[in-house]
Amino acid sequence: YFETWHRQSPTQLTLQERYQRWINEKQKKQLVTVTTNETIANLHVSLEAYYQSIQRPYYYIHSPEDLICPFHTLEKDSNNHGVIKHERGGPLYNFLTQVYQEDNPPVLIINYNNFSASELARLNALLDKTRAIDGVSIPKYCTIVGLMNTMKPDCYQGPDFYSRFNDTDCLPETMNP
Repeated sequence: YFETWHRQSPTQLTLQERYQRWINEKQKKQLVTVTTNETIANLHVSLEAYYQSIQRPYYYIHSPEDLICPFHTLEKDSNNHGVIKHERGGPLYNFLTQVYQEDNPPVLIINYNNFSASELARLNALLDKTRAIDGVSIPKYCTIVGLMNTMKPDCYQGPDFYSRFNDTDCLPETMNP
């Protein structure tokens, strides 16, 4: 039968070499599959530490609720009082609208382990050709690194989801960060 995605597992690479490989191409969409929830948690922390060490801007999405850019925000005024701002804002909005250098594009790390099949379908605009989150465009050269535990009982593994990624890397159990 015909596979709509290509899973790779370059076992000869170190974790850091894999981390770099996942972000080498601009506008890349990389899915990383693992076999335990513990590996997802460790990988998320390890990825953040690595991208921070190479000064690559990144943002971590833990669940679908993190994919919201609110229309009203609360900010402190000069007297340290809360003031409601009637404009889009929040940490994700600020990350998405920031200007980045083309030679150091941002990375979105998305923990798909916490998404249901219906949430994957509802929020798939971030993997479309014209990528957006909550109606806000994703920076042009942003790389998306998705994390997913394929052994989770309710893990969605349909080709419609996998085919949206440029590459899928199966992280061996022996490489738990």
